[in-house]
Amino acid sequence: ERSDLESLLQLTDRFVEVEALRFQYLTEPGFDPLRKDGIPAGHSGSNPARPKKILVLGDFTLKQTLKMLCCLEEAFRMSRREYSVVLKAHPACQIGRADYPSLAFEQTTLALAELWPDCDLVFASNTTSAGLEALLAGLPLVVFLDDENFNHSPLRGIAGVSFAGSAGELATALESAGRCDPPPAPEAFFWLDSRLPRW
Repeated sequence: ERSDLESLLQLTDRFVEVEALRFQYLTEPGFDPLRKDGIPAGHSGSNPARPKKILVLGDFTLKQTLKMLCCLEEAFRMSRREYSVVLKAHPACQIGRADYPSLAFEQTTLALAELWPDCDLVFASNTTSAGLEALLAGLPLVVFLDDENFNHSPLRGIAGVSFAGSAGELATALESAGRCDPPPAPEAFFWLDSRLPRW
């Protein structure tokens, strides 16, 4: 076992630091995901009683995505607040309303950057980096914990992030979720530079 560990540690010398191409948009000039028509995301505007909009970021497996929707449905029964749900399925796991007919939700294929301004909070699988993008965009994030799997999220202990593995925990997280203001800097997680000097 020791030789395997030593071999693994030697491999780290072969890693190369490069800019995260997919996440360059987070530092583009003028990018402000929390505002649309002058109203910050999560702001109730003239109707504070309006349903809170939850963006669900599905997992790459159907099983875990369905578990997330089941947990959400049960959490709604425990809450006095009204919610609306938008599901962005993982590209590798397309899901239709017929796959989970007991929960009302819209579906979207829009880019995440287009979705941030219209949602109040995000409920994400613990395997998706899109949850991290939501946090960096300044949105409250609840990460789903699957009791049959490891927690793959790198966001433990970070302000603005809650974890929920049951309907009760999720109901509490939805009620108490608040923005991390200011959100963490993208550079705390990625190398970002539009000139791509590391490449």
